[in-house]
Amino acid sequence: MQDNRKIPEDLFVYDPIVYVAEKNEYCITFNSLVKGMGWVEIDGVRYINDSNGNIPSDDIVHKANVPMEVLDKAGKYDVVFVPVYQRKPYYPTSGQEQRRSYSFHAPATDGTLRIYHMSDTHSAIKNPVAAASYFGDDLDILIMNGDIPDHSGTLDHILTLFNLSSQLTHGSVPVIFSRGNHDTRGESAVEYQRFTPTSKAGNTYFTIRIGGIWAIILDCGEDKVDNNVEYGGMASFHQFRLRQTEFIKDVIKRKDEEYEAEGVEHRFVICHVPFDTAWNVHEKELYTEWIELLNEINPDLHLHGHMHNFYYNEPGTEGQFGVVKAPVLTSGDPRGDNFKGLALTIDKGGYLAQFTDKTQTVLEEHRIEKAVR
Repeated sequence: MQDNRKIPEDLFVYDPIVYVAEKNEYCITFNSLVKGMGWVEIDGVRYINDSNGNIPSDDIVHKANVPMEVLDKAGKYDVVFVPVYQRKPYYPTSGQEQRRSYSFHAPATDGTLRIYHMSDTHSAIKNPVAAASYFGDDLDILIMNGDIPDHSGTLDHILTLFNLSSQLTHGSVPVIFSRGNHDTRGESAVEYQRFTPTSKAGNTYFTIRIGGIWAIILDCGEDKVDNNVEYGGMASFHQFRLRQTEFIKDVIKRKDEEYEAEGVEHRFVICHVPFDTAWNVHEKELYTEWIELLNEINPDLHLHGHMHNFYYNEPGTEGQFGVVKAPVLTSGDPRGDNFKGLALTIDKGGYLAQFTDKTQTVLEEHRIEKAVR
């Protein structure tokens, strides 16, 4: 029995985010004004992240994983939402179905790719959007590398993810995401993964493939010792990082199906916190091992944020944690009335890294050759 109570004509808040997920999937996430159930449709087929057959109906955030090849081929999708009033044991009541249609532009598997990397926007909108509009409608991939909200204390802060992505991708461009240390703070921190992609096991670290790119997404969690008074005894990131060490080792064991798989042209390491920094002296042994393991993967680039600055480290730079064999690009500078991010262009010759600001001025640029393999 349908409940025809009056509801707003448009229950969608922002455009969806098409996250790149593991196992050659996209994770399409969108939010609604009221609680209910949502899914994605492609060519008449429904994609729903159900709970053992039940469609979740008590949330304003909705996720659906879809096969990458299906969406790439279709080039369009619908998000569908139905407000749910009462999920009664018999004859639940719900409102009228609402939907929005979107085009989708899969990145090329060869030729030029234009990527914008942003981090540390800390709930700001205007300046980060201005900076990340550098490529305009030619943007192929957006990277959100942590600390997009200032914290996870309120829903409004987390919805910054949707606000920024909506203005930059309009639901039509894929987004690569990694979690930042400020994302781990506040009442909603333990459920942050409702808004973002995870591995099939629910982890915030995993590997992805898109447009000839293979990337390992890592998550340092917080940037201080677990017993720091700032965390109130609610941090257990050392154990979390130990699990990632085993994950990296497993990726190397399976290299033939990971970074040495057919079609992989570029290898990236993406993590909010740079490993070889003074922030990480409490985990020097662990992060030294990470650097040694990642050197085995022989990536083309490391992409980081966290430092509220931008800089480029040449391949082979030696620091207090050892030698990082790949070039390191760190960006996401929100200081003053500005924002500085990274415009990264991939072409057959390698990579052009340009640090840009809200006026889309190129502040510094570097031409980077692909790793020799």
